[in-house]
Amino acid sequence: MKYQNNTNVKSKLIGTLLFMCVLIPAHTIMAQNQESLIIQKADELMNLLAPKDYVWFKDSISDIFLVLNNLELPPKHKLNVDLPKKEGLGDVSHIWVADNTGKRDDNYLKYVKLKSITEESCWEWLLFYYMMNNMMPSFWHGDGRYNTYKMFYSEKQWEKQIDRLKDSFIPDSCMAESEKNANLLSESKYNKMKETKITPAQIILCASKNKAEVSFYSWNDWKGLIYNQYELKIKKDSTVKITNSTSETIIKYWCGVFY
Repeated sequence: MKYQNNTNVKSKLIGTLLFMCVLIPAHTIMAQNQESLIIQKADELMNLLAPKDYVWFKDSISDIFLVLNNLELPPKHKLNVDLPKKEGLGDVSHIWVADNTGKRDDNYLKYVKLKSITEESCWEWLLFYYMMNNMMPSFWHGDGRYNTYKMFYSEKQWEKQIDRLKDSFIPDSCMAESEKNANLLSESKYNKMKETKITPAQIILCASKNKAEVSFYSWNDWKGLIYNQYELKIKKDSTVKITNSTSETIIKYWCGVFY
């Protein structure tokens, strides 16, 4: 079974974008090449961040632009992060940009520019945005550092997620109605996951190069499998603004942990 997203929201979002933008074949990456580009860049970013501890994020977060090398900050500006405080019920990372005088601005996205306007740079911008907002270090009183979201930009990642859950499902015959309603993982739901195929992340860039659409899947242990779409506006100064976004839960899931 291959999941086909035919919701009205998706149709309207894509329809609006394609109505306003005529694609130029010369600037459209063939599907296979685009998939390789997407996976390579995202893998590089995940490999950079995955093994790092709190100290690295505090001192070296600007190294993210060594991987996302189609993005840049203005001269003499630096990306910074205030890591979550390990106290109370929990906290998240706070991202900001400082100029050469040390002046702080929490509206960091307004400083991130595309060096050139391509499918690759739009994908890097979305990677940066999603990482800063969903995958930076967080603190939860019950289990120290945690990240609630995983980004799925290839079928291989989805297969790994399914494999991680292979010993976690509850046989249908042993499940209480309250457990089903809470979206705990039943055997039948796990089988549905195994049958579900996801498409790689996709990028559409307008011929005018002032709009782009990026779509991909993600996973959340408290929500499940989610299909995400972002419509981007590329400004004249090469900064980017999100003009529309949608998230649709494809398979509901709850890990069973309260926080």
